[in-house]
Amino acid sequence: MTDTTTKATASLGDYLARLREGDAAMRSRNFIAAAGLFREAIAMRPEMYEGHFKLGNAYMLAEDYLSSIKAYTAAYNRQPKDIELLVRLSELCFRMEDYSKAAQFLAEVLMLNDRYLPALLVLPELLIRLGRGDDAMALLQAAIPQQPQVPELWIAAGIVSQSRGDLDRAKLFYREALNLDPNATLAATNLSRLEKAA
Repeated sequence: MTDTTTKATASLGDYLARLREGDAAMRSRNFIAAAGLFREAIAMRPEMYEGHFKLGNAYMLAEDYLSSIKAYTAAYNRQPKDIELLVRLSELCFRMEDYSKAAQFLAEVLMLNDRYLPALLVLPELLIRLGRGDDAMALLQAAIPQQPQVPELWIAAGIVSQSRGDLDRAKLFYREALNLDPNATLAATNLSRLEKAA
């Protein structure tokens, strides 16, 4: 084994050890210390995706959103089709009230996996905030036939219908959600409110 190989192996081992130490700091909710450890890991292996991604997570939880964007962007440049990264980018943009960008990242997620439930449940809310209720409903009308057994999709359709003033349709969606899951509290609450208001 050459010196170069030994050095590279040690460097990878040190990199992984530093990531583990950063993960431990994250579990202890010491996000600033974790960020420092992840930065050390990145200095060892700047080409690796995971260090940048973890650094973005640490900064986001520390509410240092600008540093988080920088770290996530570095991760995105290395692995642009990672669904977990796209979801985190969307969450970060949502926290920063950039709903358009948040919606864009979730749309990218659905291009990679059109059945990815977290994106299917959050994107309609973002579209409503952007005044795109018709797009939100179209998204759910395409998603529900693919996963008709998921009550959360029916609830989302009820919420979108309600936001568009189509209260009768909202009631139908909430009832369907309750047929699938009688313990769906949000569906029961929203349906009760609509029925009392009628």
